Amino acid sequence: MAPAVLALILYALGGLVALILTCRTKAWFMSVVTITAWLEALGFAARVMVINSPNLNVYIGMQALLIITPVILPLVDYIVVGRLVGLGDPAALHRWIKPVYIPRFFLASDVFTLMLQGAGGGLISGTDPKSRDMGRNLLLAGLFMQLGFFTCFSWLTAWVQTSKDFALRDRTAAAGLVPRLGTVFACLYTTIVLMYLRNIFRTVEFIMGYDGYLATHEAFFYGFDFVPIFGCVVLFCVWHFGYYMPVKGAGSGFSASSTPVAPLKLELMEAGQYQKEAGQYQMEAGQYQKEGKPAAVAESSTAAVAGSAVAVAPAPVGGSSARLARS
Repeated sequence: MAPAVLALILYALGGLVALILTCRTKAWFMSVVTITAWLEALGFAARVMVINSPNLNVYIGMQALLIITPVILPLVDYIVVGRLVGLGDPAALHRWIKPVYIPRFFLASDVFTLMLQGAGGGLISGTDPKSRDMGRNLLLAGLFMQLGFFTCFSWLTAWVQTSKDFALRDRTAAAGLVPRLGTVFACLYTTIVLMYLRNIFRTVEFIMGYDGYLATHEAFFYGFDFVPIFGCVVLFCVWHFGYYMPVKGAGSGFSASSTPVAPLKLELMEAGQYQKEAGQYQMEAGQYQKEGKPAAVAESSTAAVAGSAVAVAPAPVGGSSARLARS
């Protein structure tokens, strides 16, 4: 019972730390970590209850929590990769691949495979031999499809990082960002490996049967289920994506301060730049005249730049027209 109590405490604390970090960074998609950790804590609380006082309903709830809950956690990686796709060169993507579709597609694949496993588990619990065989095949199909979809996601993550055509690192560097992509991908790859390890364990455990060696030795459950999932919770706290990824709606950069510039403000900035250049040309024209050199070219350049400044400057709004006219 002691390992279950320890796991309960660790998950409860891990979920609390993740919640605090998420509130600080306002990266609300990371609340998935807290939800996962606390549902796992409930699962281990049910495990403690089953150990102390065996009950079929509590046992079913425990199994549902400990088996289904880890399926939610990859959503964090799905969202992060989706946002990274939005930072690369869109020309390198197929026209129907959109950043917002990535987390939706892979989450839907997890839900679909989980439904297959649930349907298979329901048929296996029946008494008809044919139904039980069909249920076993459905459950195996769901497990292998889950591994297949997760393999595709792993490949997509590696492609986003390494593709020269996609040029993720070059584009983020050219924009003057400080993305710390190495840290982001280190967390992505580590959590992907841990989740993959847990999925493989669950698949092999089912193939061996509920009375198999893995299912009847608790140490394997803690080593290949608890450790990988809790390890992901710890990594998501240490490398909390809220400190590296942009808040949704704050622009495409990794910094929350990289907000879009308002069009009016942008026009004013451009107009100021043109006026600054016009003043520079006037100074140069004066210098030419002082030295007794022809100033026709400089004067024409001054007139052109000054005209551009007038053209770019935005029209006055409301009561500001009189002030602009006086200036």
